[in-house]
Amino acid sequence: GGAALVSLVDQPVPTVDMRMDYLEAGTGDLTAEADVLRRGSDVGVVDVDVYADEDDAHLASARGVYKTGDSG
Repeated sequence: GGAALVSLVDQPVPTVDMRMDYLEAGTGDLTAEADVLRRGSDVGVVDVDVYADEDDAHLASARGVYKTGDSG
């Protein structure tokens, strides 16, 4: 999630909060899809979903909140 936001703001984004929900066990190759919901001047919010490549099963969902503003 943080990497998706870093690609937009071009600076480090420390994690403020993160929640991960594991929906199903999975093995093998996985794909994560990130959606930046908010790119604010102080914080950013990103949702991430993880899928199994083999059968496209939805394995996990996460939401991260990141500090995007100047910490000084």
